[in-house]
Amino acid sequence: ENFDSKYRLILKNLFPKTYHTALDRGKKAALDKLKISLQEISVDLQSYVKDLIKVIEEFDDLPGGYLKMIRGITKKNVKTKIAELKKIITPDYLNKSFIRAEKIDSDPEKIILSEEFLNG
Repeated sequence: ENFDSKYRLILKNLFPKTYHTALDRGKKAALDKLKISLQEISVDLQSYVKDLIKVIEEFDDLPGGYLKMIRGITKKNVKTKIAELKKIITPDYLNKSFIRAEKIDSDPEKIILSEEFLNG
């Protein structure tokens, strides 16, 4: 009983649920472009871009080639680039990232305890 309560306490605190990933320069630049583009695009594309931001920022689930495409967004081409991105990085693709992340979060973490025996 004492072991079980300590095990649960350790398990609860050992794997905190943090949702922010380490951002390298390329990811940060892509996120900055997307966040700025929110001001320039139509309302119907804003939810798509917000989902895209979440997939990059919280799940780190976008390949480098897609990030490079996002970094190619400029003020002049923002509307056409976002429309192109939506055809390539489809809402279905983003939805699969959300489902994968939810599945990972819902699976319980496991601790493996081991003991070393020394011949003495």
